[in-house]
Amino acid sequence: MTNGYIFRCLSIALSTLSVTCSAVSFLDRTGADEEPVPEGVFRRRPAVRPTVIADPEPAPMVMDKTAWPQKTKKFALVISATGMDSHYGSGVRQMAFSMDLKDCDLGVDTLTEKPQDAVDWSTAPAMGLIAGSTNFNVGLGGKRSGLAASRVKNLMHRYDRIFLFGWAWETEFASTLETALQALELDPSLRSRVTLVLDDNPNNRCYAEHNLEYCRERAPAMLRRWLNVSSRAMSISASDALELNRLKASEKIPGPSFEAWPLSLEQVEALFNRSARSTTDEDEPQTYLTMVANDHAENRKFVSELVTGGHLERICNLTRSITGIGAQEMKVYFIGNIARYVKFTFPEEVSRLGSWSSCLRFKYEITMKQLEERVLPNTVAILNPFLETVDSGISVKTFEAVAMGIPIVTSMAGFRGLEKCGARLNEAGLLATNTAAGYVDIIRNKLINPEVSSAFTQMQQNIMRACVAEQKQDMKDLCSKTV
Repeated sequence: MTNGYIFRCLSIALSTLSVTCSAVSFLDRTGADEEPVPEGVFRRRPAVRPTVIADPEPAPMVMDKTAWPQKTKKFALVISATGMDSHYGSGVRQMAFSMDLKDCDLGVDTLTEKPQDAVDWSTAPAMGLIAGSTNFNVGLGGKRSGLAASRVKNLMHRYDRIFLFGWAWETEFASTLETALQALELDPSLRSRVTLVLDDNPNNRCYAEHNLEYCRERAPAMLRRWLNVSSRAMSISASDALELNRLKASEKIPGPSFEAWPLSLEQVEALFNRSARSTTDEDEPQTYLTMVANDHAENRKFVSELVTGGHLERICNLTRSITGIGAQEMKVYFIGNIARYVKFTFPEEVSRLGSWSSCLRFKYEITMKQLEERVLPNTVAILNPFLETVDSGISVKTFEAVAMGIPIVTSMAGFRGLEKCGARLNEAGLLATNTAAGYVDIIRNKLINPEVSSAFTQMQQNIMRACVAEQKQDMKDLCSKTV
């Protein structure tokens, strides 16, 4: 055997070793309050190379295609700006959606706005999804970043299924959607792999501080462009599917008709830990009426009426008036951007009612660990207000409360997408009317007195458990829509 042949064999071996080692990826999670993920998390797709059998004498290398492993699993690319590390409603929806895909035996990768090195989710199902996924991003800052449309197009060809989240706000505030659309328009052959996923109807609900007419002027063109690159279309609820198909018909927009892909209560439950409460010296037990929310139009309208109409002060006075065994003063806890809106829009009222030691409490930002271990275990009920029906999307807070069995103070309008469940709660007298005064009545009559509150909680939880079981049965054939 010649030295030249030995050198060629060594080169082949080193090349194979290099490719195999490159198949190992590490998930760097350095965010505060997070448990480290064990190093050495392997990519789910091993490097694919032919088996080479050396002849006794030097001979040209021939690839034996029969030795290649057969592809048995399908893979999906989920495209959205926020991706898996967002705890806004859109992030919860995408995580639950991606877990549905994983349960349908699809490998799931993401294309997002930026690298996602710090992930706040901590449950085993959530981390199982994230650890087995690769994130590509259109922004700069990581090894898989800076993807232009041409590179995204090449990336898409690796996947059996492509799920495009068509969120209207991304057209102004992010680049992921535009980059993905350009990639799909460059190569129409990809259309057969694409499913459009809408969690809002841009014709019925606007974003940021735009009025509805702003979005209605743009909705038909957006929808036309999104459907032009898609072979299937999904919405978050049957009501949205109906409304979107009506819009398609009235505007004569071609493309697939919308079907419903509901947000899975079972998956939402799997995203949240219900672990024992973690206490600190500064963290005394409290009883909270908790509102975790952004400051979008519906929430602003409710809290404005709550404050200016004297309803918030009435709630505070009610909680102070209760005495007796087991009685405990309840605090109204505003968390998220809505806390900033209340505190800085109504400084005089907030100052009068007290912001910490009295009835009100505020927190602008919160980790999932803090929410799960310090807030939710001490929450007597989630406050999820609706003063009118919004004919678009769903309320993720309602889905979270039902999935986890946490009592909720809301109205029928808050149960869009879970109408049957909401109707059962409403018939039992467990929901508010669509007025601020109606919410105060529920708080006064169902939550303030400990004995009444216990019965209210038990009745809601019994109905919620039945809702989770019923939806699971309704969604048993979901995978037929994906694979």
